[in-house]
Amino acid sequence: MEYSYENASDSTQYYDNYSTQDYLGNFQFGLFSTVCYSLIFCLSLPGNCFLLYRLLQTRGQRTASDFLLLNLTTSDLIFTLTLPFFAVYHLHGWLFGEWACRLASGAFFLGLYSYMCFLTALSVDRYVAIVLAVSTSIQARRRFCVRLTTAVLWVFCVAACLLEVVYSETSDGFDGEIRCVSTMQGNMEVVGNFLQIFIFFLLPFLVITFCYVRICAIVSHSGLRGRNKSMKLIWGIVVGFFVCWAPYNVVLFLHSLRLLGDYMPNMDEALSVAYYICHTLAYSHCCLNPLLHVFGGQKYRRYLPSSFCSFCLSKGNQRAISHTSQTIVSYQAWV
Repeated sequence: MEYSYENASDSTQYYDNYSTQDYLGNFQFGLFSTVCYSLIFCLSLPGNCFLLYRLLQTRGQRTASDFLLLNLTTSDLIFTLTLPFFAVYHLHGWLFGEWACRLASGAFFLGLYSYMCFLTALSVDRYVAIVLAVSTSIQARRRFCVRLTTAVLWVFCVAACLLEVVYSETSDGFDGEIRCVSTMQGNMEVVGNFLQIFIFFLLPFLVITFCYVRICAIVSHSGLRGRNKSMKLIWGIVVGFFVCWAPYNVVLFLHSLRLLGDYMPNMDEALSVAYYICHTLAYSHCCLNPLLHVFGGQKYRRYLPSSFCSFCLSKGNQRAISHTSQTIVSYQAWV
């Protein structure tokens, strides 16, 4: 229920107050978004397809964490596949019809919401495996719990994005182009914004931070070779999540305050500019998953072409490691 993805060219509830003299500036922001969406798509699609292929190849050896990573990768791909439609939209308006508007908006939010949920679930699973150090005897129960959780999360995410499908429609913009916009207004939009901020940002961020801080404490005292790389990866996940999503949610919060009353007068244009910058940063999250899991550990990185691996990997990373160290390296691939 973000206030301006569908309205990104037209863009927020207050955009219609702009005069036609502002069109050139907003066209430039539309071009900026189109270029960024295209770059994100080109980086995310091959990386997530490679990761998905490797996860599907290891079906008989798939762990509970691999299963969650498979769903996280699927979420990234669902999100990524909507970007070309909105890249065209930012330059030429919505050319694909009203039903495509509804489906694209629903798929976009399904990918977004499920990404948050599965990244949180993956963090909790790693916490259980490393901090709580569950015994082998309950691994089968853990796999069952993960599959049940996955089904519940997909149902929850589909239900959460249905409002976007119902309240998305096409309309004529001030410049004569067709827009794909959300019709939620007033208190309904504010409630939706706050639910998105708390359920799909603050709560996941707190859970992810707690899990990885505890994991980092275990790894730092393990005395195992490669622990520094593991700790860098851990903090990379936490910091990457915060950098991608915190600015966007701050803008969403400020916009919600603006809708509630005469807060921040004369800030409409500034919020619109901030949105264009922050939403692009937030949407780049779909590139982080393959980068962290392919290049952050050896489990999937070793399947890259040998010529590419020789460029990316040092000799130290290619050495055989002990059984104990392999636990940390496998963790790097999971998280």
